[in-house]
Amino acid sequence: MNEKRILAGLVQRWAGKNHPNQIAAVFKDRTMTYGELDEATNRLANALLGLGLKTGDRVAALCKNGLEILIVNWGVERAGLALTRLHAPDALEARNYILEHSEAKAMIMPAAYFEEWKNSEYGKKPSRIEIAFPSSPLPGVLSFDRLLAEASPKDPEVVVGPDDLFMIGFSSGTTGRPKGFVYTVGQWQNRLRNDFFNQDIIIDHHDVLLSVAPLTHAAGVVARPYMMKAAKQIILEDYEVEETLQAIQREKVTAFFMVPTMLVRLVNHPMVREYDLSSVKRIYYSSAPMPVETLKKAIEIFGPKVFRQHYAVGEHPQPVCLLYPDDHVIDGDEEKERRLASVGRLCIGSELKVVDENGQAVGPNITGEIWIRGDASMREYWKDPELTAEAFVNGWFRTGDVGFLDEGGYLLLVDRMKDMIISGGFNIYPREVEQTLEAHPGVLEVCVFGIPDDEWGESIKACVVLKAGASLTEQEISDWCATRLARFKKPRHVEFMDELPKGPTGKILRRALRDPYWKGRQRNI
Repeated sequence: MNEKRILAGLVQRWAGKNHPNQIAAVFKDRTMTYGELDEATNRLANALLGLGLKTGDRVAALCKNGLEILIVNWGVERAGLALTRLHAPDALEARNYILEHSEAKAMIMPAAYFEEWKNSEYGKKPSRIEIAFPSSPLPGVLSFDRLLAEASPKDPEVVVGPDDLFMIGFSSGTTGRPKGFVYTVGQWQNRLRNDFFNQDIIIDHHDVLLSVAPLTHAAGVVARPYMMKAAKQIILEDYEVEETLQAIQREKVTAFFMVPTMLVRLVNHPMVREYDLSSVKRIYYSSAPMPVETLKKAIEIFGPKVFRQHYAVGEHPQPVCLLYPDDHVIDGDEEKERRLASVGRLCIGSELKVVDENGQAVGPNITGEIWIRGDASMREYWKDPELTAEAFVNGWFRTGDVGFLDEGGYLLLVDRMKDMIISGGFNIYPREVEQTLEAHPGVLEVCVFGIPDDEWGESIKACVVLKAGASLTEQEISDWCATRLARFKKPRHVEFMDELPKGPTGKILRRALRDPYWKGRQRNI
């Protein structure tokens, strides 16, 4: 066996060894240095290994913003285990599916979520190691703090190879079932390498990163290189505009990530210009469309060379394309303004092309499907070889996104082949919402799609046909969804119709309902 093997979590160890007294993170009234984080990481890794877990075993974790998410992320990696994420907004059924489908050997969650879990049908028969933080509320569930206190603080000598499993990230599929994106150690190292290759500023231990978006999503990807270089991180539990502005001013924040809906609220806050925001030198944004008018206003507030947009997909994480700070200008030039609506140009380490229905590359300004290729792409869809075979063509990943490249190589997104809705930075698949509504005894047919929303990017609309004799209100539809779907997946608009438009084969024509809402818009996504 000739593959190169390295110490698990090698790159994350540098900060703790070289800057042990530097503050790694501040959360509420808690502060942790890189030395303390390094020791806690070792303790968790040794504790998990002491429980019998082996290289590649899956550890499912549900962590909201806080210090624990840093310890869990680094500890699982340092033990040579594979992280599988659970998300707080997901329904219990979705969490259970991810646990079972990933064959997770261990499960780490806040104590409050374990109480909910144990009271559900899914938590009656535990088939894995269960760990609650900070302490265990129930018999049979291990205490996170106690495990750390009793475990060794020494560096675990675990080595991993490039083909070992690193992570399975789950996202809802078009059928409503979550699908797993499989990443190996080598692929994730390549992703991190590409991140540093494409940095346009030097990151070091003098930086102060504000993390206010969920660290389980894109904010966590942005935070990783800052933590590699021992930057200080200020973590907020939830997003509240005034608290965020106060933190930027008080901590002299140099960088932060937000989804566009968060930036919309920030720049439109009546007191935004009253705060000293001069320390900020980089604002990252991605995950949803950014209204151009909002972006212009944000540039006026923070400056022209502060913003940076990322484009990627779950199967090939960022960065794939970047709209660099130099592209964020508002000088009245028509071409430059048009490019504010783009997601930028191709990054180092990735390939991209726009193809027609036959998979042939098309020229500038011709719309087609976006294909991506690179050594940071996922390996496969977990336990789904048929879906994997459909998704890859000669190493190219078919994103399902539709767009075009202009003459300068800037990518403009137009639509999504798979009808996915992006609302507030969260990916929502219409079919999952439709299945929930179809289960209502009074619903005959339903079609769900996204409509423009200045705050959320898109909001969910449901067109519903009732069964004969049935009578429902919009509130009753909302109440039905409230107990069956995550809050962000509930329709914000409901229209009752006598019938839905259909094609010759009887298929519901989603676009016939959706397209009128997007007519005349620069971006149809």
